[in-house]
Amino acid sequence: MVLSISNLDKSKKYLIAVSGGADSMALLDMLKVSNYNLVVAHVNYKTRPTSDRDEQIVINYCLKNHITCYTTNAVHNDKSNFEKWAREARYTFFKEIYEKENLDCLLVAHHKDDVIETYLMKKERKSLGYDLTIPRSSFYFDMNIYRPLYELRKDELRNYCLENEVEFGDDETNFQPIYARNKLRIEKLSKMSKEEKEELFNKILLENESWNNKLNKILLPYKNLESLTFSKSLIRLCFTSSIFPIPGITIVQSSLFKQFK
Repeated sequence: MVLSISNLDKSKKYLIAVSGGADSMALLDMLKVSNYNLVVAHVNYKTRPTSDRDEQIVINYCLKNHITCYTTNAVHNDKSNFEKWAREARYTFFKEIYEKENLDCLLVAHHKDDVIETYLMKKERKSLGYDLTIPRSSFYFDMNIYRPLYELRKDELRNYCLENEVEFGDDETNFQPIYARNKLRIEKLSKMSKEEKEELFNKILLENESWNNKLNKILLPYKNLESLTFSKSLIRLCFTSSIFPIPGITIVQSSLFKQFK
């Protein structure tokens, strides 16, 4: 299988988040084959027996291909939400490398299946935000973030690794219904055909675009549409705060919820 990354600027220097799984290893190999300027970051959460194996897979690949690689151990020792904590931990680590290496963009290996999973979870929870799913590009922790695998399915990335002899590790917890996302993946996504996934993916893109347009219209009286960061902060305030100190924000909150179906 031949997959390639062709829409990235080769004059830029990229940080790539690599877990050691098939998705991120496929992305890493595609970028390496295409001679992009790369720095790799890996976070080991020490949550399973195979965590160290995955870290070593990443290290070995980088050593073999002369790619700068940063790794860190992040151990969750309290009772706070693990997923929220892990996100903060890894992006703090990524930010340190991003600044140290003077990088232009962080690349992450989210793909079509991730887009669909996130959309279905948000719809199920009625969890609102600026996007109904994972965006193709974003700005977080003062980093430009881009997802080059957005249009590719997980099975395509796994097959790429197998056919190109790219070593990767399977996270065994992904096959256990211990998290809501895993349960959705096992019970719903795994039973969808390629055609069904494609149809839903295209629907998501259209719906997300419409949702963004509605939000921009609702927010128009509250900003000059100059700052997307302000827009997103206002939306987060609407959905997470029980006190609304900004005049008119209750109307914004009400309007946003009415638009979400």
